Amino acid sequence: MLHLLRLNLVIYFAALCASCGALLYAGMPVLRSIALAAMVAGLLQLATLAIIFFAWKWIPGFPSLVFPNIAGRWEGTIRFTREGQAAEAAASLDVEQNLNVVSLVLQTDSAESETIVVYPRRLSNGRRELLYVYETRRKEGKPPPFYRYRGTAILRIEDRHSSLVGTYYTEQGGTGTVSFTRSA
Repeated sequence: MLHLLRLNLVIYFAALCASCGALLYAGMPVLRSIALAAMVAGLLQLATLAIIFFAWKWIPGFPSLVFPNIAGRWEGTIRFTREGQAAEAAASLDVEQNLNVVSLVLQTDSAESETIVVYPRRLSNGRRELLYVYETRRKEGKPPPFYRYRGTAILRIEDRHSSLVGTYYTEQGGTGTVSFTRSA
């Protein structure tokens, strides 16, 4: 989710320009000014990243400025069509999240799905969503054995970060919707 933190790059660029300008004004040679300014800006950027990591973990409300903290257990329903009939299955979703990584593990009675890649994004209207690719495999003892497939999903974060709602499709052409509410 660091791609959502543009502030760090702005601070780096501003520090680079300001320190380079000050050094040039003080009469330092151009190449030496640029090298020293880059070092100062780099140190400032590292300090900024450290502060951001600290803030993510320890300052309430800070994660919402970057991307809502959705870590925890979610309970919900998967709705899909099978053999021309509408069906649904109860599911649980475990989300692990920090400033670098989001990981989702979805479980139903017959299958388990793990994240391959997740891309959190902030839309221009202020909404947040996750785009992710997953792999699903049947649980041991459930037919057909060793059955695996991949799919993609889009989950929107709604109701003040208390629900996840979205759509998915699989590489076999299956489609459906999902809805989850935070349980823990």
